[in-house]
Amino acid sequence: MKQIYRKTSQNGRWGVALVSDTDIDANNLQEPQRGHLRDIGDVAGIRTFVFTPAEDGHLYLLKEEDTDPVEGSKTINYCALQGGEAAAIIALSDEFSVVRRYGYKRRSSRFVAFQNGVEVTIPDTVLAASGLIKTQKDEPVRPEIPALSSAMSDALSAAGLA
Repeated sequence: MKQIYRKTSQNGRWGVALVSDTDIDANNLQEPQRGHLRDIGDVAGIRTFVFTPAEDGHLYLLKEEDTDPVEGSKTINYCALQGGEAAAIIALSDEFSVVRRYGYKRRSSRFVAFQNGVEVTIPDTVLAASGLIKTQKDEPVRPEIPALSSAMSDALSAAGLA
């Protein structure tokens, strides 16, 4: 067994860690990985998971940022750390998933979509129009167009256009 990832608070009292019996590069964990995840609880304040790569497993995403599931995804573990840092483990759907990534202290955010475990670029506006993300407003636009003035109507009639 080897610890392949560890992220703790500034004081080191809490955080999250991943261990595995296979050699996995920590940089690859920023992309969805397929496998099995086992929660073995807190070890000295650090929430610890055992990750075993497997083709028949679920897709898991590890992010060192504030991340929420939106569609086709579920938070397995979220740890808010000191100094605006965070770590999240998110399970993704095999077909299509959307997560929301937040910036520093949630002052900004963006939506990220995954199709078959691969990040795809879909504008937030398209995700909203598709109903995949909630919007503040969703109502039809019914403009009230004023009738033509009598002078304009007369001019169009005289020109043979109305």
